[in-house]
Amino acid sequence: MLQKEKITADGNEYILTPQQVRMAEENNFDKTFIRMRIRAGWTLNLAVSVPQGVPKCDAEAYMKFEELDGRKRKPKKDYSKPKPWLEKYPQKTEFGDYAKQLFNDCCGSW
Repeated sequence: MLQKEKITADGNEYILTPQQVRMAEENNFDKTFIRMRIRAGWTLNLAVSVPQGVPKCDAEAYMKFEELDGRKRKPKKDYSKPKPWLEKYPQKTEFGDYAKQLFNDCCGSW
C-alpha cells in the first residue's frame, strides 16, 4: 500500500519505520488515512496501529487491552508429570445401585 515511508502532515514530515509500514498494510491504511489521523491529533504510532473505527478517545485503552490480551494468548508450559499408569489400566467405573435409582427417578429409564 505505502510506496514511501514518509508522510507530510501540517508541514511536519513523519518517517515510518518498517514495523509501522507493516502494521499499516495489515490494517489496510493508505497514506491519506494516516495523514488524516495525524492532523486530528493522533500520535504516529497510534495512527498506524489502531484499527479503523476506534475513536481517538478509546485508542489508548484499546492498545492496553490488546497488550493484555496478547499476554493471555501465549501458550502455557505444561508442568504436569507423566502418569503412565493411567494409560496402562482402563479407568472405567460402573454406576452403583443408588446412582441407577437416582437416574431412573430423574430421567425415567436407564
